[in-house]
Amino acid sequence: GGMLINGGTLRGHARAFCSGDITDNATLVLDQSVNDSLANNGRAMDGDQDMLRGNAFGSYRQLLENVTLHPSMGLYLSHLANQKAFSYKNSQGVTVSGVPDENFAREVMQLFSIGLYQRNSDFSLKLDGSGKPIPTYDQAVIASMARVFTGWTWAGNPPDKFWQWGKDNEARPMECHPRYHDDQPKTIFNGIVINEGNNCTASLA
Repeated sequence: GGMLINGGTLRGHARAFCSGDITDNATLVLDQSVNDSLANNGRAMDGDQDMLRGNAFGSYRQLLENVTLHPSMGLYLSHLANQKAFSYKNSQGVTVSGVPDENFAREVMQLFSIGLYQRNSDFSLKLDGSGKPIPTYDQAVIASMARVFTGWTWAGNPPDKFWQWGKDNEARPMECHPRYHDDQPKTIFNGIVINEGNNCTASLA
C-alpha cells in the first residue's frame, strides 16, 4: 500500500487541487495514499474509488474504518477471513494450530496512523535516555491489534462458508462473524484495552 507519510506520493498529486473537480482530486490522493493494490481488479477498483469518493471530505477515522472493511483491502493485507487463534487435532492425530494474521495490524499502525516512533508536538522524534527514538508499539501490540481485526469476511457469507470467496460482493463492506472474532481483552498501543467480547464491530470503535 501507499504511505500517507510518503511526501513523494502526495507531492505527485498536490497540483491536482489547483484545477478540476476537487472531489475527484481528493479521491485520487486518498487512493494513492491509502490503497494502490487494485490495479488488476477493475470491479474492486470501482468499488474502492466509490468508497474513497464518499469519504474524501469526511473524518479520517471513518475513512480508515471504511478502508479496513473494504474486501479489496482485506484481500491485499490478508485480514479478510482472519480468525481468532485455534488449535485442534486432525483425523491423523496431528495438531493443527494458527494465530491471527498480523499483516494489516502492522500496516494500519505503521503506515496509516501512528507511525513507527513517538513524536513531540512539533513532530520531532521523542528520544529515550540513550538518544534513540521511542517506538510507538512492539510485537505484543501487533499481536493484540491482529486479534482486533478477526471475524470479518465477504458480505453475505454464512458462518459455515467463512473462508469461501464471496460472489458479486467485491465492493460491499465485509461483515462480522462473532464466532471467528477473538473475544478476549486486547491491550494495544498506549495501554488501551479493547474488551468488547465477540463483537467485532464494537471492537473497531
